[in-house]
Amino acid sequence: GFIFTVESAPLRFLVAPVDPCQDVKTAITEFNRYHSQLTGKALPVLHSPPEKTGGLFLAQKADFSPQELTVTGSFGGYRIRQKEGNIHIAGASDSAVLYGVYELLEQIGFRFYGEDLVKIPENHAFELPDLDLLKVPAYDIRIVNASENLGAHNLHTRVAYITKRVWEHTNLYLVPPEKYAESHPEYYAMRDGVRQASLLSPAEMYSQWVMLCLSNPKVREIAAENLKLWAENSPGKLFYVVMQMDGYGWCQCPECRKLDPVPGNIHTDRLLDYVNFLARRNPDILVVTAAYCYTAPPPIKIKPEKNVRIFLCPYTPEVGDQGHWFDAPDNRQFLPWYEGWTKQFSEHLYIYDYPLISRRNLSLPHEQMYFRMKRYAQDGIRGIRYCGRPSFMTALSYFVCAKLAWNPELDTAPLTQEFIAFFYGDGADEMQAVYERLKAIALQPDRIQSPAQPIQKFINIPEAEELLTLFDRAEEQVRQNPITLQRVRDEKSFLLRTYLDLYTPIRNPTADLGIFKRRLGEYLNIVVKTKNFFAKFPETLDKRQRSWLWSCAGIDVPEKNWVEDATVRALMTCPDEVTLDIHRQTTLQSIENGWEFPLEMVHGLEPPLIYGYHCPPRKCVLIRNNMTQFSALDADFILPVYPGAAFLRINGQDDDKPEAVHISVRINGALIFEGKNGFPENDWGDMELQIPDGILRTGSNTLRIKVNDDAQNIQTKWIAIHQLQLLCSNPIGNENKRCFFASFKENCIAEHGASKEPVENTMRIFKEALDAGYSAETSQSVLGYMTGNNIRFSAGTISLEMLPLWNLDDSDDHYRTIIDLRGPHNKSGFLLYKYNTRNFLNLLAYTEDGNVLINSPCPEWQAGKWQKISFSWNEEKQTIQLSVNNQKPVCKTAILRNQQNPPTFLYVGSMQKYVRNAGALIRNLTIYDADILHPMQ
Repeated sequence: GFIFTVESAPLRFLVAPVDPCQDVKTAITEFNRYHSQLTGKALPVLHSPPEKTGGLFLAQKADFSPQELTVTGSFGGYRIRQKEGNIHIAGASDSAVLYGVYELLEQIGFRFYGEDLVKIPENHAFELPDLDLLKVPAYDIRIVNASENLGAHNLHTRVAYITKRVWEHTNLYLVPPEKYAESHPEYYAMRDGVRQASLLSPAEMYSQWVMLCLSNPKVREIAAENLKLWAENSPGKLFYVVMQMDGYGWCQCPECRKLDPVPGNIHTDRLLDYVNFLARRNPDILVVTAAYCYTAPPPIKIKPEKNVRIFLCPYTPEVGDQGHWFDAPDNRQFLPWYEGWTKQFSEHLYIYDYPLISRRNLSLPHEQMYFRMKRYAQDGIRGIRYCGRPSFMTALSYFVCAKLAWNPELDTAPLTQEFIAFFYGDGADEMQAVYERLKAIALQPDRIQSPAQPIQKFINIPEAEELLTLFDRAEEQVRQNPITLQRVRDEKSFLLRTYLDLYTPIRNPTADLGIFKRRLGEYLNIVVKTKNFFAKFPETLDKRQRSWLWSCAGIDVPEKNWVEDATVRALMTCPDEVTLDIHRQTTLQSIENGWEFPLEMVHGLEPPLIYGYHCPPRKCVLIRNNMTQFSALDADFILPVYPGAAFLRINGQDDDKPEAVHISVRINGALIFEGKNGFPENDWGDMELQIPDGILRTGSNTLRIKVNDDAQNIQTKWIAIHQLQLLCSNPIGNENKRCFFASFKENCIAEHGASKEPVENTMRIFKEALDAGYSAETSQSVLGYMTGNNIRFSAGTISLEMLPLWNLDDSDDHYRTIIDLRGPHNKSGFLLYKYNTRNFLNLLAYTEDGNVLINSPCPEWQAGKWQKISFSWNEEKQTIQLSVNNQKPVCKTAILRNQQNPPTFLYVGSMQKYVRNAGALIRNLTIYDADILHPMQ
């Protein structure tokens, strides 16, 4: 058996405190676990030594002088000393003993490469040499792996974290909206003159990352007190994050703007002023904030307090290339910010870096990660936290970065070779060659690795084919070892995905279809069987995975049990026999008065995705800037009839950066629009482009929408397209066209309507009708549709049936909203409602010349009985009318100048922004595009 001796005496017992902390308990468990693997038994754990020699003393601080322990620091440093036939491990922090035990095990001959990746020593006897070791980590915070726990040892990177729930973007938790939003909306950000708390529920405030009003003295007092309570209830925590919410929605109130030394979108001084206040009120803790997005530039006037630490974030778009240092062309905007922070405030500085390039494609930022860790340490930075990690060769990056977090001066080449030899076994030579080839590619100055750039900026088809050959050889070398074979194939999946993206016959007409199908079948076999988090395709595919299969190979697979799809199974077993639909022409979908383009059928772009950043989530395609390969949307389509004069309706949004993106639109080569797009930012809106008669034709046609702006970063100068419709200018049919209808018998889908599916919906169906606060009295449900230009303000009629809970003379304080149809800025639209105890219904017309109000008597109105309500408008006649239960309409003159401000949203049973339900069931909601109410009718 294995013999472990200290000064020729065997190690026989372990001494620990009577009531050890959790880290010391873990250290005892871990040492005995590995000791038992070698010797067949665990050491007894005692609280005082029975003999003078042969003991392992853990956390016995009396064995070291106070000064010896102080220098180990608060972040896991430790001492190991052999003295008089015993071993002593201690340090100033709780985690010191645990890290020291792992160091001792490595001295014995163990080697820890990651979770469940442990090399067992082969020698049968070990004599511990004279040892007096001090190790202090270079970085205070060392989060370089996937999570806070990567096995018990965590490669020596574990530290005491702030909380089990939140690591970043904590400000809203310090002033919780569920407690303060309703009574104090002024505590939260003002945007466009409106406090966000008055528009959103507390849950929506969290999901939409609403910022605090940092200038408000009450906000500061509440946050400081909650931070104090947080610390009091978190013994052992070292870091407390006080970080702005994500995004760009900073408060625009005058007092907050005064905290910015320079007007504009740089808010570093504002944030530091607030964070310093909290830090001064809590001087015994480390308060961590972020130099991120609008706070990335260094401050002008404010200096951080001594107990403040700042995560500097090399984030896109300022850092557009994660494969090179900040002096690379795509990173130069960030370089002066980095230099400013490190020269002035390095003792306060940590780094929050972003090494995840792609979840499924090939990348190798490893060498740049190692270089940055060394450079950061040289520049005085003392903490690092990774957001994401490389998907390719992930375990290798964990291992090397964990070592550098303690000692950035280590040579990474031997560490890389050591890990590859252990992890890939007999395939190590080929996998080392893969690494070296990718390393050489990544270091080329014109190669860019970024989630904001296409894969073509990093690697080309010949290079991918060269790497596939190496992987094929590696597989042959390890075919007899299932574990190692799966490791090689997991890594190969990222290369295969990249190769398929580059080689797809849909975008590469010269591709060999047989090679493509065989490599696709190989890829599908891997992603079905692997357990790799990044590579695996689950049983139920999300829309992005299904879209990829369609856009890359023309395979339309089911969402669930997709592996059972006949085409997929054939590709996995006999790919050469599969026929793929790779050449397709857009078949338009017929809609009322025209046609719609399916987004999956356009080409030249990345697959459709669901985009919902600071806007309602919508399926869309992104047309990126002119420097990318995805700068134009193309569609070849067939028209069954000649439409004559028509118009193209495009629903989309501009990028979330200043200045509208320039685009051009061509049909059959003819330019029909060129200039700044008319879409909103952070929301969806329509552009309508007139198509002159004679441009469209029966049969084959082409459409091209192109972004004309150049940009170095793929995250800027883009537009998102949600919907493309080709509509006839002069539809034939009944002039009283029903343009919207929803029965609400089974769901909220409208049979007619610009948006058939509601964009906001928390209501339900009850008794075959819309439940607008009927079955459960509430003001927190909403149903809203986008109207586009489907509803005209020149003339129209809305009718519905309603079963109210209430009588008109009920003495309650409820404001009952029935219909809210409104254009932008409240300059157009209608609001149908009942106000408090007034015993009639109100119809409010919004006009540019002021609001017009009419009310209608309601004969035979009874709670619990169905009521018929109709109202109409007519711009030419300058009238609005309201009728209840088919009685003669009440008519009023109203100067309607609404054509320039068409409605954008239709809310049913609730009000836009302020959610106040009708307290009723609603059914058979119908909207006509003509005034069909007549005074004598």
